[in-house]
Amino acid sequence: MDWDSGQPDFTDHDTSNFNFYFDQECLVVRQYGWEDEELPSIRKIKGKLEWEAWLEYEREIIDDATQPCFYAVICTRGPEIFPGQPSPISDLPFGRNVWSRLVRTLRVDRSITRVIARNVAHFSAVRRNEGKEKTVSYSTRMSTSLPADLAISTTFIPAKRHTYSVVYGCNSTQLRGIERRLRSAGRYMSHPLLLAGIFAELERERLIAAVDALVDKFALTSSITEQAKWDPTSTQIRDYFTTCIQSRNLADQVKAVKRQLVPFIEELAVLENQFHEELKYVRVGVDNDMAEAGKQRLLNALETGQRIRRRLSDISVEYDDKIDECEMMAQNLPLAMQTVWNQTSRQEFIINTRIAKANNAIALETKRESTQMRSIALLTMVYLPMSCVASIFSTSLFNFSPGEGESVVSRYIWVLVGLSLGLTAVTMLIWHFTTNRESRREAARRDIKLDDMV
Repeated sequence: MDWDSGQPDFTDHDTSNFNFYFDQECLVVRQYGWEDEELPSIRKIKGKLEWEAWLEYEREIIDDATQPCFYAVICTRGPEIFPGQPSPISDLPFGRNVWSRLVRTLRVDRSITRVIARNVAHFSAVRRNEGKEKTVSYSTRMSTSLPADLAISTTFIPAKRHTYSVVYGCNSTQLRGIERRLRSAGRYMSHPLLLAGIFAELERERLIAAVDALVDKFALTSSITEQAKWDPTSTQIRDYFTTCIQSRNLADQVKAVKRQLVPFIEELAVLENQFHEELKYVRVGVDNDMAEAGKQRLLNALETGQRIRRRLSDISVEYDDKIDECEMMAQNLPLAMQTVWNQTSRQEFIINTRIAKANNAIALETKRESTQMRSIALLTMVYLPMSCVASIFSTSLFNFSPGEGESVVSRYIWVLVGLSLGLTAVTMLIWHFTTNRESRREAARRDIKLDDMV
């Protein structure tokens, strides 16, 4: 089966799925404890030397840390590959060596490699037992169907209450949004899925903006439905159809993201049960302050999880509204197509009516001409014998006033008869061969086709 290998450590093959470039600024967020409501430490790091110095310093602190802590490395998106085509989120803003050290320091789970490569909306949780230390790894990703996609990998160590996160492919707007939310998080940073909740907010903003833009476009182009005549070849009609088709795709994307909220909410419930179990074992012992602080952290985490879950439920309802808007636009497509079809059929009917009227006029003219030809033929039948008789009797072959010893009919009468019969025969033959030539050709073509079939 093509399932997770069970090994959390990155391999060379996993690292090869990322691309590395240099001199791109990143944001690093750090917070130790959250009882005193201190703001998190946020700094910008750029370049190999700064990364190595930061990793060397933080490595010792992380290894020796006894307090709960939160670390997040927010990787900015690389430069555009082509104008209008952003780089993929697998392009990281530092070198391969820096990434290898980050993976070890922040315990990045290798499952994020597969999640990023899939290019679809995703949320998953992987629980691992590394010796005596248990870890929970969360991987979330936005779909690449819309611009400004994002991914987050989070590793939570329950025993130490340590949370390590890496954000991949942040643009400047998303970077400001994450920084603003983390600065105002306060004690809610104790929850390991806080950054995943921020991710859900960014995904919501992305989808809502896309749907609202499409609804505005639909409202502008839908004015064509009020027109008496539609031109299927016009740019406005094409834009209207394109908007309706895009609404179907966008509805599918919103549904896919909404489906990923289900495992997210389920994981919140799992963590809530885990925190409740831990609360049972909190005992006030020798160090009363330490026990009370641990209890307060668990209560904060429970409150945070409940707030995240309520917010995700609100987002899910909002997604339903946006799905309805997209489906409303998509349902207008069959109506628009039927209207265009009716318009086209009406135009074709008008054209066919004109053609029928023209054919009727031609038929009437042909009938009148046929009547005239019959009249001419009738007159010809009447006058032709008379003309023929008059022509014959006007020749010298007949002498109706013969003198003494003269004949009434000339002895050359046979010439007239012979020429008449000959010319008549030639005329009949020419008519016969001319009228039957096409029928013979058609018969020959049929014979050739029959021979080819055989």
